[in-house]
Amino acid sequence: MPEGYLGRAGGGGTLGVLGAERLAEDLEQVAEPFGGLYVPLGTGGTLAGLVRGLRQPCHVVGVSALKKTLEQDNAIKTWIDQYAAPGVTYELVEETRFGGYGRCPDALKAIMAEANTHFEVVLDPVYTSKWFAHALERRKVPHHSRRRLVFPPGGLPGPRGCDLEVGVDQ
Repeated sequence: MPEGYLGRAGGGGTLGVLGAERLAEDLEQVAEPFGGLYVPLGTGGTLAGLVRGLRQPCHVVGVSALKKTLEQDNAIKTWIDQYAAPGVTYELVEETRFGGYGRCPDALKAIMAEANTHFEVVLDPVYTSKWFAHALERRKVPHHSRRRLVFPPGGLPGPRGCDLEVGVDQ
C-alpha cells in the first residue's frame, strides 16, 4: 500500500480521514464495480474518508466495536460534512452480539479460527473479528445493488487480546 494512506492503523484523525479518502479513489479504480463496502469501525475516520472519497453510488457499512455509536456517528458527520457524492450513504452497526468492546467470547474465537482456516485471514478480537462476523451474516441478505466489498483497512495485528491459537505466532 502506498505511503500516506492512513495516519494511524484504522484511520483516526484528520490525516487518517484524508488517507482513507484517497484509498476510496484507488478502490474504485482497481476493484470491479461495487455497491456496498463493509469496514471495521473504531474512531470512524476510515469510514468518513471512504464516504468522502467514493464517487460511485455505494452504501458503506461501518461495524463498530462499541455498543453505542452516537459519538462515532457525530465525528463521522463532522468529517464528512458535505463531501459525500450523490448516492454514497453510510450506516453504523453497533456491536451487540459479542458483549462489547474488548470482549472475546467463544463464538467470536470460533469465527476468528474459521477466518484463518477458510480464508487465511488473521483477525483481531476487538475490531476486525466483529466486522467480519457481521459481513458474513449480511451476505445472506439479498442486496439490490452490485457487489459488496469486505475491506479491512488496518487495525490491530492479529489475535492479540484473547487467548486464541489460530496457527500464527502470538
